[in-house]
Amino acid sequence: MIEKKGFADKYGNILLPTEYREDYEQFSEGLMVLEKDKKFGFTNTMGQIVIPLIYDEAGKFNEGLAPVLKNGKWGFINSKGETIIDFKFVGVVTSFQNGFASYGKRNFSSGAHYTSDLWGAIDKKGNIVIKNKYNNVTTGYNENFVVEIDGKKLLIDRNENVIAILKYEERPVQ
Repeated sequence: MIEKKGFADKYGNILLPTEYREDYEQFSEGLMVLEKDKKFGFTNTMGQIVIPLIYDEAGKFNEGLAPVLKNGKWGFINSKGETIIDFKFVGVVTSFQNGFASYGKRNFSSGAHYTSDLWGAIDKKGNIVIKNKYNNVTTGYNENFVVEIDGKKLLIDRNENVIAILKYEERPVQ
């Protein structure tokens, strides 16, 4: 059974009834993901649904945008619910960090068995800046990215030039 939650103000006034599932149980940029009947939307801190529950999945807001899934494709919306990046990404996306978001596309072997995600990165206009060919892509290093491929961890630039080979536990300074 899925636990449903709501929230109240400090005086005990119900702001959001317990008919929703709070997906993250925290606010990000003043909004929180809600789920009801397998549809996702967003509420503000006053308990008002500000973005209708019309999405098949949703991620938290970061840098003014949130990833949302509709009809099997991911796009990004702003806090007004306006589509900023069209619904064109299949697989998985992350929230933005330092101007970039990671996206993963499912990689299937023969017989359609799932093997892994191949990751890349996009900018805030939805342009692909790193093609989805890596085992992992981490954004947030200015305009550089930490990628993993063939068991190696690399720091690369936007042109996919290798800046450094990292030891597995190393992370560049942000």
